Amino acid sequence: MGGVASGNCASGFGVCCLFTVSTSGSTVNQNCTYVRNPGFPTALTTTTAITYTVNKIQSDICWLRLDFETFSLAGPVGTVEANGGVCTDRFAVTSSTNQAISQICGLNTGQHIYVEMGPGNTDTAQLGFTFDSTQTATTRSYEIKVSQIQCSNPNRPPAGCLQYWTATVGRITTFNFNHPTAATQQHLASQDVTACIRRNQGYCCVQYTVCEGVIGAFSLDSKVKGENSDTTQGLQDTSCTLDYVSIPSSSTSCTSTSNLFTKYCGNNLGAGSFNTNQPICDCTAPFRVNFRTDGAADTKSADQSNRGVCLDYEQIPCTNS
Repeated sequence: MGGVASGNCASGFGVCCLFTVSTSGSTVNQNCTYVRNPGFPTALTTTTAITYTVNKIQSDICWLRLDFETFSLAGPVGTVEANGGVCTDRFAVTSSTNQAISQICGLNTGQHIYVEMGPGNTDTAQLGFTFDSTQTATTRSYEIKVSQIQCSNPNRPPAGCLQYWTATVGRITTFNFNHPTAATQQHLASQDVTACIRRNQGYCCVQYTVCEGVIGAFSLDSKVKGENSDTTQGLQDTSCTLDYVSIPSSSTSCTSTSNLFTKYCGNNLGAGSFNTNQPICDCTAPFRVNFRTDGAADTKSADQSNRGVCLDYEQIPCTNS
């Protein structure tokens, strides 16, 4: 089938069969194929555009899951959001469903996305890389595991979810957040990413906290639209019209249904005018977090990096009333 032997399985009685593609124009025809840059694990040496096509392995495939085992491209130029976080290199995914998937760049090793394939037997998806030849200092490398998911698979993602988390606890970050020089990096422009969390049995709420001890773990536009001043506080709802995080019907309480908010922005996560982060709780399933950024520069008076968002989540057990 065109694979290569790579390691043992079945207590040593079997051999793992590994499928990889590297050359631009290659087609993925096997499940769990690894898409790698030419020469991997050596870094990419050219800036010529690269594309791949993913075909369904069988008719009842509805989604792809792309796991970024290695993902390092050139990110936005500059240490502040002077250009709105616009990507220089770009990774783009398109499919027969015309699903809107934001282009990404930078360092995204460990991230994942789901791609809707469409109902047709011949529906395909395309993975495309374009590179900025002026970014000569960038070390570019990628290895993406492409898994195909049946329409009836109980672990399939809900509609509209670019990311899907199934554990009781976990960490969600915006793309390019975990760059090794994170203190001087920024979030990406024109993002519209919905991360969904599966409600596990016996749990009724999800509590989100800003990642402790992480520099810039909640740093989005600190300027209110139409104003020239900055704020170090957390902002909500109507004040958040530029870059923001959306957690519908959420608040600082997992037991009260009052003082509910949807949007959060600024330099702190919280409900009200606070200079420190607060836990935010959502008890209205389905549990979804939407990250949205514009493509405009942040013309703050105090230049600093808008790194993005890092949230730790924990599902909260139901209580008997």
